[in-house]
Amino acid sequence: ESASIAGRGIASVNFLPEKDAHSLRSSLAGGGLLPYTSFEYKACDADGHCGAPGTILVEVLGVNDPPVALPSVQEVYLGTTQPITLGGLDPDGQSDITGVEIVGLPAHGVLQQCEVSEGEGGEILLGSPVVQEGPSNSSFRHNQGASGKRLCYTFANESHALAGLKDGLAVVAVDSLSFRVSDSHNVTSTDASNLLVRVLNPLVAENKTVACLEDTEAEVTLAFADVREDKAGDLGIR
Repeated sequence: ESASIAGRGIASVNFLPEKDAHSLRSSLAGGGLLPYTSFEYKACDADGHCGAPGTILVEVLGVNDPPVALPSVQEVYLGTTQPITLGGLDPDGQSDITGVEIVGLPAHGVLQQCEVSEGEGGEILLGSPVVQEGPSNSSFRHNQGASGKRLCYTFANESHALAGLKDGLAVVAVDSLSFRVSDSHNVTSTDASNLLVRVLNPLVAENKTVACLEDTEAEVTLAFADVREDKAGDLGIR
């Protein structure tokens, strides 16, 4: 609701944000999504004339509210095993998402606990597969602070991607999984969210820029690869 303040100068009002009556938007200071609400007010003179309303944007600092699992999209190459990232938001403003629980396994892929060594192109050490223990939970629950502990995804249904491979599509299949997050108070998100997995064509023609003189033949080197871990055969171009 709007609040009209008569007179000029500086005035103070009391504002009580309703519980959970806020929406997520980008932080004014950057760094992700935060819960906000707002209200409007007008400057008025003694004759009752008012100007256009001004808006006060209020960052809402929750009090032990459940965290929110954030939907996201991740890309993996067909025939490879890659670590995935599952994120969440703590409405209390402390950014203390500490745990992840898988509640819905992917239809076409395999999830495994894994450890990834530090550095670019770090080696992946695979552990136990994630299995469904019940209608709404799985065997994967872990503390985000556990040293090196990650979750890795492998697309396992290559026949599901054959049509995309034959057509030369950049994305040959899609998959998804659902998860919840928990915070440092051991409060778990009320709703699960989804990670959409885009499975990429493993036959990669690399982009590059070259310079050639007009009407003069020049040699151009093409770089291409098959990133599948089990494919080491000859490659060609078309």
